[in-house]
Amino acid sequence: MSDADYRKALGYQPEASGETSVQFIDRVIGMITLYAAVLQTPPLTPDPSTTPYPFQFPRLWTWLARMMSNEVLLRDRAAPQLIFAVVETTGNSLQFAYGKQITKLRRGLRNRCLMDGALGEAVGGKEGKAPRMRLGLMLEKWESEGKIGGGRTRCSFLERETRFFLSFKLVLVSALWQDDRQR
Repeated sequence: MSDADYRKALGYQPEASGETSVQFIDRVIGMITLYAAVLQTPPLTPDPSTTPYPFQFPRLWTWLARMMSNEVLLRDRAAPQLIFAVVETTGNSLQFAYGKQITKLRRGLRNRCLMDGALGEAVGGKEGKAPRMRLGLMLEKWESEGKIGGGRTRCSFLERETRFFLSFKLVLVSALWQDDRQR
């Protein structure tokens, strides 16, 4: 496999674009934030089983659990930023849906983020100290206040519908923009 093929398999832009690893991480964070927002948006159909599995809310729990249980993924310098983006976007919905289980996960993650030394580097590795501390502080605040930011855990049907269409519009615009960039 050539270097260019390897970068493409990882999701980097072609080398000619000059994308740095920081820009790549920022792009991935944007995508995971959008994906998390789409996942937390309730389906518009009365039967949630008609929603394709990749777009069902339980995928958030699966993603967080896999991140927490895989030491290699958790040590990556992007891990605290990715977890922060997902939790900031969907934390209140996760709390509402999973209650005590998300509380256990939040405490475990917070403890790992705020530890010093080798154990503390379990999240984000040596390069991820600032994002790890930011995540730890957000998790501490979430635990003390019981919610993230000023958000609510439930919204009206109209708000859900609006969020769904905004999310869909963002996905569509993003796809069209990527298509234009490739031409």
